[in-house]
Amino acid sequence: MRYIALIPGYNPGPAVGKVVEETLPLVEKLILVDDGCEEEHRVFFDKYKNHEKVEVLRHGENLGKGWALMTGFKQALTHDFDYLITLDSDGQHRPEEIGRFKELLASEHYDLVVGRREVGNKMPQKSRWGNSLTAAAFNFFLGAKVVDTQSGFRAMGRDFVERTVKTVKPGRYETEMNILIQAVREGRRVGQVPTATIYFDNNKGSKFKAVSDSLLVARQFGLFAAAAFSAWLLDYFLFTALTAVGSVYFLYANLISKGASMVYYYLVNKYLVFWSYRRSKEEVARYAALVAVNIVVVNALLYALADGLGWNELAAKPVADATMFIINFFVLRVFVYR
Repeated sequence: MRYIALIPGYNPGPAVGKVVEETLPLVEKLILVDDGCEEEHRVFFDKYKNHEKVEVLRHGENLGKGWALMTGFKQALTHDFDYLITLDSDGQHRPEEIGRFKELLASEHYDLVVGRREVGNKMPQKSRWGNSLTAAAFNFFLGAKVVDTQSGFRAMGRDFVERTVKTVKPGRYETEMNILIQAVREGRRVGQVPTATIYFDNNKGSKFKAVSDSLLVARQFGLFAAAAFSAWLLDYFLFTALTAVGSVYFLYANLISKGASMVYYYLVNKYLVFWSYRRSKEEVARYAALVAVNIVVVNALLYALADGLGWNELAAKPVADATMFIINFFVLRVFVYR
């Protein structure tokens, strides 16, 4: 199989030269992206401008790692390759470990393979907590089993690179998370290989901004939760208006309010949360089935609480919806936006 390496960098210093030299013997071609480095760092990239196996690309200003990756992806697609290897320019990834990726991919096909760093004492506390919490949230929300969601040491199949260029919006460090989200959502084969945990000076040189970039990484999770809450608010508002003001029988009111909120919820999830711009009749049919199940189950719970236990219908409604919310999450993840 043919392998291309992609190394994006922003002010990496002389370390990028060592990474390039150690990577070159392991790949057919190497793409080096200067993401708007300061003047004194450009010399480390310019050194390889005339190298027969290296292509040097440059951004006029610093755009962020996601943009640097996307620039490299597009350039890589002009060449013939089976897998694209991405690794950092600062020496935190050992190029010789590309062999571990090759060994796995020689035995079976994966669309994406992630280098799994050991989360232990070698990892700085800030990174250890951030990686653990992000991985836990990722696996809970998406039903995956990825240990290191933040690793930039990866192998991507050509078909998946093509798909990524078309669908993932480039940005900063959240781009790598969005690529992983896309792989899991589309049912791609995601593998993992153990890699070394290397940090210099307690990772002080990292370009990752702990607060702002972590918020960007978690943005999609927040959008999902916000969509669910806003849909519930719309549902409850309509239900209250119909029952308290319009004197509509509470089961009929729930039918109307739930139907309206579920249409809203579908559109928000489709276009803002999951970026599912394809026109899929199957997706609509699956969601319609979910709406039907929602209405039946919530009405049954409302009837049991209001008529069976004598609860006030306005108090019974949130309890029934909260129960259904838990069910909805797993159905949306596995059945609708699979």
